[in-house]
Amino acid sequence: MNDFGSREKIRALSAELSVSPLFAEILIARGIEDAESAKAFLHPSVQDLSDPFALVGMKETVERIRTAIEEKEKIVVYGDYDCDGIMATSILSGYLSSIGADVEYFIPNRFESGYGLNVEAIEEIAETYFPDLIVTVDCGISSVKEAEYLSEDLAIDLIVTDHHTLPDVLPNAIVLNPKLTKDSPAFDLCGAGVAFKIVQALGGLDEALKYIDMAAIATVADVVPLTNENRTIAYLGLKKINSRASLKKGLRMLIESCDLKNELTSYDISFQLAPRINALGRLSDAKEVVRLFVSDEYLELEGLVEKLNTQNELRRSLEAEQLNEAFEMLKDVDLTAHKLIYLYKESWNIGIVGLIAGKLSKRFHRPAVILGGEDVLRGSARSPEGIDIYQVLKSAESVLEGFGGHKAAGGLSVKRENAIEARKLMEQYIEETYPISAFKFKEEPSYSVSPDEITLSLCDEVALLEPTGVGNPKPTFKLPSSCCNLTPMGSSAHVKGALNRNAELVAFGASYLAEGVSFGVTYDFVTSCRKNVYKNKESVQMRVGYAVPKGFEKGSDLYAYNRYLRSNLYPEAPSEFTPITFAEAKDSFYDDDFCTLFVAFSAATVSEFKKALGDRSIPICYGQPFGEPENELVIAPDFDLCAYRRIVLLDTPLTKGYLAYLNKISNAELFVVTDRYPFKEIFSAIDLSRESIYAAYSNVKKFVFSGNAASTPIDLASKTASSVAAFLAKFYTLYESGSLKIGQNFALLPQEFKEPSDSVLYRRITALSKQK
Repeated sequence: MNDFGSREKIRALSAELSVSPLFAEILIARGIEDAESAKAFLHPSVQDLSDPFALVGMKETVERIRTAIEEKEKIVVYGDYDCDGIMATSILSGYLSSIGADVEYFIPNRFESGYGLNVEAIEEIAETYFPDLIVTVDCGISSVKEAEYLSEDLAIDLIVTDHHTLPDVLPNAIVLNPKLTKDSPAFDLCGAGVAFKIVQALGGLDEALKYIDMAAIATVADVVPLTNENRTIAYLGLKKINSRASLKKGLRMLIESCDLKNELTSYDISFQLAPRINALGRLSDAKEVVRLFVSDEYLELEGLVEKLNTQNELRRSLEAEQLNEAFEMLKDVDLTAHKLIYLYKESWNIGIVGLIAGKLSKRFHRPAVILGGEDVLRGSARSPEGIDIYQVLKSAESVLEGFGGHKAAGGLSVKRENAIEARKLMEQYIEETYPISAFKFKEEPSYSVSPDEITLSLCDEVALLEPTGVGNPKPTFKLPSSCCNLTPMGSSAHVKGALNRNAELVAFGASYLAEGVSFGVTYDFVTSCRKNVYKNKESVQMRVGYAVPKGFEKGSDLYAYNRYLRSNLYPEAPSEFTPITFAEAKDSFYDDDFCTLFVAFSAATVSEFKKALGDRSIPICYGQPFGEPENELVIAPDFDLCAYRRIVLLDTPLTKGYLAYLNKISNAELFVVTDRYPFKEIFSAIDLSRESIYAAYSNVKKFVFSGNAASTPIDLASKTASSVAAFLAKFYTLYESGSLKIGQNFALLPQEFKEPSDSVLYRRITALSKQK
């Protein structure tokens, strides 16, 4: 399509729908090119739900369940311990119970039985419930041996309802999996979506709609494509949730406990509801969570909601602990040689490993397999877009005890003695299948906009796309870093800037972006829009998801100078490094595109290094890398360096404490350009006499005791001194010598004045200032 044709389509759709040209462009990019299809997509209805009997296996499933009900047979619904499995179990067992079926439900304990249908769980069910029929939900598609055991040894019938990738051999049972029905709008259903369709087939559409809110939560939480049938289920389910009508009492109480007062979005489900629903299954036993969606007893529900919230907080704590341990282990992994992150530790909670795998995969743009356990390791796998983790796991099936999943996520078990061989097979498959580009950061498609295009009406239009997720992502908008001036939000690490009268840009936890812009780094901010209401006034908040470095224009050294001084406060200690000249630095790359980090602290150094590289270029960032662990130049870094195998300091530290610190936090080879002190001229111009430093100390004391406060050393300097650069050298001298202590939120605590010579930094700056 030529540009004129594109513009004409955008103009026509904009006029037909009475929406902005930008929103019309967003719709057309999703294949929605006319008003009729746009209205159908933006406003799904119950009429859009497909015929459940179009699914392969539905007829047999319904007939067998109806026979069990008529014959008063015992039915056990066998679920999974994640949000999708819990919701699927609640939907199917809740419906069957409501029509008088003799039904129980069972969810295996992650720590005792493991994932999916297994012999130990089957024996427990047989001894406890004496079932005639077991119906799996959200699991079972690979349970060939278990199906055989049920049929031949226990004479128990089995229906497998699942949605995961089909294995080469299916269980010898009735199988209902939407992936058996190609070209179906229901092809990508999650486990709870399949359960919803079973209820629709058994009891009709009106009966099924009683459970659509639970199906919607699972559909969003399980990260299946939010298109076709899934979009209809998620849209109608969210609509029901936000009407607060006919909700199960437990779900309503859970929503209230999250303090979600406005209309819920897919974001609220993913980051508020789903983690709580998952919490018990990650740490103990998920079975009782089903009670939240099938019980009406207030006291029971109140206790359950409180328990889910408590367990979710514990989960967050354990997740942070295990993630830190994973980072420590990654120091010994060369991500140049290993395109797969594969870690295991006996003590790791296997309910948390999927979260760890997801975070590592996202940060380092590699598939990640994280395992825990003793003799048999069990774990989870996650993968970035473009790498099929199911096929990665399948490549090692000869040594695995079991595996399953889909393109983006999977689970596996492996005997300890086979763990290394499994990794080798997976890495060999990855090496043979995927090019280097598959492991690099990929910018998501976004729309370049000007500040004037960010309006409340655009925000309302974008909200029409909800629920958003895989297959229907929330659109992102690209704004140049010149669009506004970023300023700190109080004493926090957040920054913001005004785009127009009704819109602002916000970067949470990213004050380094404001520093980078000041330094001269130019960015494209990739943002998402949301409506903000404060004191009954509506505005648009453009939240920065990430920033793409676009270039470098020499700017102010002030923030990097501050970080340079701060980086030299580590205690002096022996260090290991290789001294090099500046001319040699450009030859310090690894042979490929990964794991070399260049570090600079001054604009002059960056400019000179860019020139030295010639035709070869790398991203230039400030504070944080852009595509970790790709080769990059980062100015004044402030992040964990565990992924890099080679670190090259283009500016010489003032003390060896910083070098010892780098040795400690990474196992990288360390190269240091010697005798290149970036701020030597500044040091030479500073009065570092004892009297001058004492005067700075007195000014700080006076500032503190007068009730004033500052948010950063630079902020303090601007309020107490005529020269920020001179003050900062004195401030860090006072801090290192012990004349000042700093509490939380940069609370200044003056101590008894100590001699400046107690500071290693002071002694080094003084010595440098005397050199010609």
